[in-house]
Amino acid sequence: MGLYTNPVNLSPIAQQAGSINVSGSITAASVGPTTGQQHTLPAVTSDTVAVLAAAQTLTNKTISGASNTLSNIANASLSNSSVTVTAGAGLATTSSAIALGGSATLSVGGTADATYSTGAFTWAGASGKAMSLVATSAAITVTAAAASTWSTSSGALTIDSAAALNLGTTNATSMSLGNAANVTVYNIDGNATPGSPIIFGFTQERSWTIRIKPSVTVGTTAAILRIQAGDSAASDGVTNAGNGNQISITAGAGGAGNGTKTAGAGGTCTMNSGTGGAGTSSVNGGNGGSFTFNGGLGGAAGTGTAAGAGGTTTLAGGNAGSATGGTGNVGGNVSIHGGAGSGAGVNGTLSLGTTTTSTITVGAAGTIVNFGQGTVTQATSITTGVTLNASSGIVTTVSASTAAQATSTFTVTNSCVAAASVIKLTMGAYSGTFGTNGTPVPIVSSVSGGSFNITIYNAHASNALSGTLKLHFVVV
Repeated sequence: MGLYTNPVNLSPIAQQAGSINVSGSITAASVGPTTGQQHTLPAVTSDTVAVLAAAQTLTNKTISGASNTLSNIANASLSNSSVTVTAGAGLATTSSAIALGGSATLSVGGTADATYSTGAFTWAGASGKAMSLVATSAAITVTAAAASTWSTSSGALTIDSAAALNLGTTNATSMSLGNAANVTVYNIDGNATPGSPIIFGFTQERSWTIRIKPSVTVGTTAAILRIQAGDSAASDGVTNAGNGNQISITAGAGGAGNGTKTAGAGGTCTMNSGTGGAGTSSVNGGNGGSFTFNGGLGGAAGTGTAAGAGGTTTLAGGNAGSATGGTGNVGGNVSIHGGAGSGAGVNGTLSLGTTTTSTITVGAAGTIVNFGQGTVTQATSITTGVTLNASSGIVTTVSASTAAQATSTFTVTNSCVAAASVIKLTMGAYSGTFGTNGTPVPIVSSVSGGSFNITIYNAHASNALSGTLKLHFVVV
């Protein structure tokens, strides 16, 4: 065939080898075995027509993803068939080259140390899900340059350790535990820096209880809650051994007054033994726990040396505040007494020096020692004796009829009186009229172990006594 310079129509012809050179376009009524179709071929200088069945390579073509669908393209047919993932510090990955369509897992806890300095750091779990920060065989350190909070919006927050759990042991200047209704602390063994106390408390007005975790086994031996100061180290042979550490249990100080508002009282310090368990219809109630104050045991003697003295136990009331620029007040009281009995039971006994032979000193010179107060009324006559075992009391006599210038004597039996005791006696009241009914003058006429005598002298010149006397006494 020759060269055609104008559009031509091609009629069906037998297939022939060779080519047709066209400078314009060709409209074919039939190309190939199918008839009845027209195809317009673009004007090209030199190119090959792409067909569906033949194996051909397309170049310099743009395929729009918006109007075409590419499918079943294997990664091996792509020049770049994977994505490279590099795990950062502290991260580990299951694969570095991830094929398209594949996956890899990133996990915290790679073998390399990791440091994160990204400003605020938030690590939040999904709603209702637990979060865990776990180190398999190494330590976990979380450090913040500003105030930080670990909290849960609901549920418990647990911080635990298979070994020692250290809170505030390196740089903390103070440590606060709890601002809740109940705080439970188990197995505390503090080794604070000397001079730095461990303080448990609240920023709000709430009580604090340190107690042993309740036993879950019935009938086991009771556990012991000990508050114990640390021992001193032994001497190294060059310096003396140190003293044992002290324990101080102090209630809080009252707040200072302001203007017309009064100052607050100091807090009460109460130490109670445990209450006995309740009985049933067939068993008695349990006894209340005992309460013991003991001074420390003196150290054992070495060969040829003396043993250490036992420690002193002191119970003292608080001193009154300074009276400088104002009015003084009384010192605090100390009360020691046996417990009150119930029903037909008697009150508990208060014993001093009954276990070992001891010297008991009660009061310095001039001290008034009060071993209870009481009252008694005389019966029968003005010479009838009375019994009142108290260090102070009031004796009410019968109506006295002692003649003018005469005396009447009766004995007061009292277990608080020793032979060397001093009895102070005053007349608190006389039911008669002084002068008209005589002039009574009571005196202590004798003292012996366990008793003293009161003699009533009528100092009136002519009139006899007629009335009862209230006589107040104190044993010193």
